[in-house]
Amino acid sequence: MAADLQKRKLVNLKTKKTWIEVSLPVDDMAEESITNFLFEMGAQGCQTQQGVLRGYFLSTEWSEQKSLQLVGYLEQLIQLGFSLRTDHFEVQTIKSQDWNAEWKKSYKPIEIGERIIIKPSWIKQEQDSSKEVIEIDPQMAFGTGTHATSQLVIGLLQELHQIPGRILDIGTGTGILAIVAARLFNSKVFAFDNDYTAAATAKQNFINNDVADKIEIFCCDNLNLKYFQFDLVLANINRNVIIQLLPEIKKALKPDGMAILSGILEEEKEKIFDKLNCNSLRLISERKQGEWVGLIIAKV
Repeated sequence: MAADLQKRKLVNLKTKKTWIEVSLPVDDMAEESITNFLFEMGAQGCQTQQGVLRGYFLSTEWSEQKSLQLVGYLEQLIQLGFSLRTDHFEVQTIKSQDWNAEWKKSYKPIEIGERIIIKPSWIKQEQDSSKEVIEIDPQMAFGTGTHATSQLVIGLLQELHQIPGRILDIGTGTGILAIVAARLFNSKVFAFDNDYTAAATAKQNFINNDVADKIEIFCCDNLNLKYFQFDLVLANINRNVIIQLLPEIKKALKPDGMAILSGILEEEKEKIFDKLNCNSLRLISERKQGEWVGLIIAKV
């Protein structure tokens, strides 16, 4: 909503487009940073399988200059102590249907916390009344539940003791967080995105998961919450956007409301803390996964 941490443009895999696959071996420490960098370079999707990270670019959006940019970034990580080699990444041309088939082979159901399972439509899941099974198909998009930032929000949602009546999901992307919130709390959810393709995809995912009657989606260029207040606000976006939106998030919260923020590297969280103080907001709790953190905040 998708490392990201901006929402990623969705791609129609049925179109006859040619793709560039960039692959390189990574360990757990470097995976998140490199994934984020590939997205910033214009990757339409990323996946990691058996220690190999693969990023996918439209062939028209890849160049030798981007290869040099990637080498330069890897060199920076090496200087910081990461175990990498700049001569170990490969670039090859593939067809879209080949990419889609490989994704399906590697994409497995994900269990997050005690109550949430996220799966693609082509995999059958045994019925378990204690679990909420959510169906999201990958589409070269950020927001299918595989990334640590999404999992942090989903984990924190399951830790909430109060049931929020009205929920806002900022930058909904595929709609995964809005769906989880609607399933966990049976509450009214408002999902916002400024990308019309993402909003359309989210709406279809709401229908597929039988929560369309619980979620209202709206799409516009700017988030203006002057006349609305919520018990819970979700914002899984990048640190800079979160900082810009903190005044709006504060206005959107009811006096006893809370917000869950994600898309924040642990090394960046102090910058968020400073801005919380400036906006009369306070930290309630935080959760860490890899190099990412999720925060629960409220009004002072």
